[in-house]
Parts: sequence; structure tokens; C-alpha cells
Amino acid sequence: QIQFMDGTIQNPSGATANDWSTCNSVGPFTLAPGQTQTVAFAVLGGTNLADLQANADTAYNRYWNWVGIKERQMSRSLNNITIIPNVSSGKFMLNYRLAQKCMINVQVYNIAGALVKNCDLPVDAVQGLMKLDFTDLGSGVYFVKIAADEEFVKEKIIIVK
Repeated sequence: QIQFMDGTIQNPSGATANDWSTCNSVGPFTLAPGQTQTVAFAVLGGTNLADLQANADTAYNRYWNWVGIKERQMSRSLNNITIIPNVSSGKFMLNYRLAQKCMINVQVYNIAGALVKNCDLPVDAVQGLMKLDFTDLGSGVYFVKIAADEEFVKEKIIIVK
């Protein structure tokens, strides 16, 4: 499909060399109940072949190497560490219950997967609330990895300013 879109494979379907149309697909997928499959669609056009090829390259680069962090599919009640609320202007609370006093490492990643904040927080008690101030970060979706006692949890937060 990419070879067709970038011009490596050519298949004119019209009466002239400038009239092209095609449909690319993949599958079929056999999905069990509750199972999912991620797909992407790109509708391309251009005023000339070079423009069409540039648009095809853009679509390829946008969807082929998607960056993200997969979230754990489990109940929040099973975690001993949570961030509340998950939507804020940048001020959050870290709610924790640990086996022992230790250092908590907090790493914040942006939607592209880049580390934007990293800090170590000393814990004075095995259970409590701790303030987290992310007001220096811009509006958006972030993923927070919180590590303590050689275990970690991942939380998604949204900053709205």
C-alpha cells in the first residue's frame, strides 16, 4: 500500500495519466467478543504527483511509528499509589500507601513519550497525601510513572489551563 502511495507501484485507473483512484485495505480480522484492533485511515490528494507523494509520506510518518505508553488495564482500587484528581490545572495530590518509608520517584512523560519532569520525593510516613505541582507544564495529556519499593504504577493525567 505504501509503495502504491509513494509511486513505486503505479496503477492508473482512468483514461488519462492524471486520473488515479484506488482503495487499499488490510485484513480481514477475526475478533473475539471484547477484543479490539487499532486501525488508521488516510484520504490523500494532491495537485500533482509530487504533492501526492509528499502527502503520502506525511500520512506514512504520522501513523506508521506511533509513539505512546500502554496503560495498565486494572482497577484503580488495586493500586497503592494514585494521583487525584486526574484532571487539573497542574496541582495534584499523590495518595499513597507503602510497606515502608522510602523515596518515591515521579517521572512525567508527554503524549509523544518524552520525559518532561523527573523528581525524587522523600516519604515521611507509610501512608498519606503529598502535593504534586505540575503547573510549569502546558495543557495536555501526560503519563506519570511513580516508582517506590521497586514497584511502579502508571497514571494518566490531564492538565487544562
